[in-house]
Amino acid sequence: MRGAAREYILAANQHGRFLNRNAWYFNDRHMGNISNWRQEKHPDFLLIGDSIVLGGNPINHDDKLGPLLEKELGAGSTVWSVAAGGWTNVNEMVYLDRNPDVLQNADTVIVEYMGGGLAGANPWPGYYVFPDHKPWLLTSYFSQICAGCFPRVHNQ
Repeated sequence: MRGAAREYILAANQHGRFLNRNAWYFNDRHMGNISNWRQEKHPDFLLIGDSIVLGGNPINHDDKLGPLLEKELGAGSTVWSVAAGGWTNVNEMVYLDRNPDVLQNADTVIVEYMGGGLAGANPWPGYYVFPDHKPWLLTSYFSQICAGCFPRVHNQ
């Protein structure tokens, strides 16, 4: 999602496998979770950050920070992970401003802080780095080979 302050976030309601191996998921609230966000889920932890929280394509979903933390916390706990590569703390706070119900419902909020993270929001780096749609050239060919390999970015 692009906008004046947030600029970009991975599109909601998508999942796939990178190189047909590592699973990735984004739920209805752009969170890196298999299940959709539910207000009645408690205790819940909101984990927000950049690529460290996101984990990236080379890492399987179960080996990313959110799922590992959830496993350590034990049954009944849910960790909702919100992240995008290159986000600053300003990008993170804009997400929280635009999703006050997520913030208000969280029992615990964990914010990844990075040096210089409060200087300003990082802008969307462009279509080459974060595409918002499948490429037109050879789309049908590659969709047969690599369907769901890469997550899409949602732009506004």
